[in-house]
Amino acid sequence: MGLAEGESIRLGPDGEPYLVSVAARHDLQFKVAMVIFLTTLFGLGAGMLSLTSQAKARRAEQQAPQEDTPTRGARGARGCGRPRDPSPAVAEQRLR
Repeated sequence: MGLAEGESIRLGPDGEPYLVSVAARHDLQFKVAMVIFLTTLFGLGAGMLSLTSQAKARRAEQQAPQEDTPTRGARGARGCGRPRDPSPAVAEQRLR
């Protein structure tokens, strides 16, 4: 009795020989490898989409306040070159 194509004889831990279907084992390993590959691929794609949408949101947040604040010439009362501090606590200290 010979081995069919895709079969092999292996030795178990106790030294007993047993028949192994190499083709079936390779098919299973291939399927597991493909699942790992596709999971990694879709995970990276989802991560990139998430990062780009977060970057777009951050960029939009940064551009919105810049449109509201003056860009040049925002100097102190005496023109010393320091930007004004808009906080009310600093304004109260200056009045005292």
